[in-house]
Amino acid sequence: MTAFSLMLHDDFQTTSQLRNQVVMNIQPFAIDGSAAL
Repeated sequence: MTAFSLMLHDDFQTTSQLRNQVVMNIQPFAIDGSAAL
């Protein structure tokens, strides 16, 4: 693995973690929102 692809791979993992965190934060709100409707 080159340093560049290693950097890209690391970046991708970080992005996935951030996206998962956002989804986890949004989910309860989405559930509450549909319950309120």
